[in-house]
Amino acid sequence: MYDFTRRLHIKEFFNNIDNQDESIVRNKSTKKITSNDPELVEIIRELENLEPVYKDFTYNLSREQQKALIEISQNEDIIIKPSDKGGGLVIMNKQYYKEEIVIKGHLSTNVYQQAPLNADKTVYMNLKTLVDTYKSNLTLNEMKYITNFKWKSSQFYCLPKIHKSQIVQSSINCNQSDYIEILDPSDLKGRPIIAGPISPTSCLSSTIEILLKPIVSKISTYVKDDWDFLRQLPSNVPFECELFSCDITSLYTSIPTNFGIEAIQYWIERERNMIPSRFTNNFILDSLKFILTNNNFLFDDKMFHQLSGTAMGTKCAPPFACLVIGYMEENLLFPIELPKYFSDEECQIIKKYFKRYMDDCFIIWPSHLSFHNFIKCLNNMHPSIQYTFEKAKIVNNDIHSFTKVLNFLDVKIILHENGNIDTDIYYKDTNPHDYLPFDSAHPDHIKNNIPFNLAKRIIVFVSDKKIMDERLKELKLYLLKCGYPINIISKAFHNAKLQGPSPKPQKEELIPYVTTFHQNIDNNLLVNSINQKISSIRSPNLKNVFQNSNIILSQRQPKNILQILTKSTFLSNKLFLPNGVFKCNDIRCKICNLYLVECSSFQMSNGEKWEIRSNINCHSCNVIYYLKCNMCNDATTYIGKTEGDINKGFKPRMNNHISESRTGKSYCNFPKHVYNCGIKNNCLIEPFFKIFIMMRLSDSSRLETYEKHFQRKGCDTMNS
Repeated sequence: MYDFTRRLHIKEFFNNIDNQDESIVRNKSTKKITSNDPELVEIIRELENLEPVYKDFTYNLSREQQKALIEISQNEDIIIKPSDKGGGLVIMNKQYYKEEIVIKGHLSTNVYQQAPLNADKTVYMNLKTLVDTYKSNLTLNEMKYITNFKWKSSQFYCLPKIHKSQIVQSSINCNQSDYIEILDPSDLKGRPIIAGPISPTSCLSSTIEILLKPIVSKISTYVKDDWDFLRQLPSNVPFECELFSCDITSLYTSIPTNFGIEAIQYWIERERNMIPSRFTNNFILDSLKFILTNNNFLFDDKMFHQLSGTAMGTKCAPPFACLVIGYMEENLLFPIELPKYFSDEECQIIKKYFKRYMDDCFIIWPSHLSFHNFIKCLNNMHPSIQYTFEKAKIVNNDIHSFTKVLNFLDVKIILHENGNIDTDIYYKDTNPHDYLPFDSAHPDHIKNNIPFNLAKRIIVFVSDKKIMDERLKELKLYLLKCGYPINIISKAFHNAKLQGPSPKPQKEELIPYVTTFHQNIDNNLLVNSINQKISSIRSPNLKNVFQNSNIILSQRQPKNILQILTKSTFLSNKLFLPNGVFKCNDIRCKICNLYLVECSSFQMSNGEKWEIRSNINCHSCNVIYYLKCNMCNDATTYIGKTEGDINKGFKPRMNNHISESRTGKSYCNFPKHVYNCGIKNNCLIEPFFKIFIMMRLSDSSRLETYEKHFQRKGCDTMNS
């Protein structure tokens, strides 16, 4: 609610102010903005004092299931990962995953090498130097966004490619149960992922992605997604042909850095008009090279460095890889390699029917031409980037007719003898069709939309009406198995068939009320109450500000079972730390020796007992702390927050409180109270107060929300 009311303050404050900032990225503002309009101030006060509207709910997991979930998540002998494709869940022996999938499959290859544990600190310092070099290219907000954030080293993990394992495929074909048990399949490989949403280069990568992404659409073979592929696929071909798909082997790790930089230079020079003029070519190329050559990550508490290519996970990787292959096609494949084997007319046909989505390619191939020569052309472009191919399978429909069938993305392409092309939806054999159960703890509109969206895909992808009806019947059975009521399924299918073009959006400004979804809270009633208060505004100025505004409910997803069971961090021997506040072992630490109270719980001023749910010490960042005055026998208490910044950390903040309590000179009321209380009672000696730490947050942006919540609940005496 505090985040939402801040949005109202901001909208009123900036209503008649033009935004002159041309930044393409910026950090979220923490500036405190308060409205001077008394009516808005009163509305905001009422909103911040609204109590949640509770409703009845039932747990969708039994006590036994909840207990089992905890036991599985704490089992140190196994590791659980979602499959690379198909939506399956894979439970693996932890040692097998580490040795065979990760180390043998990736980290022991010549793509990676071990690095010092402090490698990312060096990267962060060099990043600041790079930004300082190109500060004329960047606005102040962009510079802060790229360099001023709390970074964390990336984690390496692998998603098992069960759809490419022959052992797994054979077991699936022989066994139709919900789960299949195979002991450490020898041919199982993993897709490498480097999870680094806040790595030292993540913000720079986001900036470069924004600049490169629009250029990708200029590639002649570019396919955006399945829907775009269907739009580009002809309904008939005027010649006898074959269908082929091609795949680039390990694209992300196969692109040499210098070749990748050369490719991006070609595109940004060719499409210079698509990039804001203040971003020079040198800035883009040097930034990209910095990202590619500083790709570090942790696995099992060891730091590794990627030597070639780019990482699965960094923001600029998809447009970078796509543009590199596009560069090869534009400058090597079409003008140089194809003319070696094909005439000009044949080259034009090949170029017309060759389509690519990232590393997956599709082509309609004239039968009289040599496809072997085409593969030669592809593999001659660069020795590090190699293609494999798959030919369409021939399916006999009856004695007199046959079709050629090929799967590409989620589409099954069917070529008939007469040259007509039909399409069907394609599911991998490993796809369990395990859709979100209807009794899951998710908002109703999400569960109601799932049958509609799945049906819409079938209606769009399947060109033959008879086959489309069969696929919808299959989908109906899958959804019934997941607990969806028949009336919701029927209504969704009906609407999916009827839906025409999307209505033109109305001109209104949406102000989201963002909260986490919980079954026991009715947030719709809360948003209705907010809308009523906004619509009943009397002030002409405020009416002008909010006249086209609509308050909408936007709900975050709480942790689901998959997120509880799967983690990117891997540790061979995980150390379980007990919950509570603990002193450090430094005998010189005055805070621990005199002030900090070791405990797992304590009682607050409103009489409630607070349980500490994480392991916290004096070095912890982003904490909510609780102080009790020793000068008046714990009668006066105070709640505050401290961020992770070196100048605002827990220790500096506590030292400030101690110093200010000694002198009474402070902007904060608590040190003033301690000083006055100590002078009055003639007992101003250390320790001046007791320090408790309530909680530690991973995201500093939530600190103020929690602090105000505790203060509003009367948990301390000074802010009640």
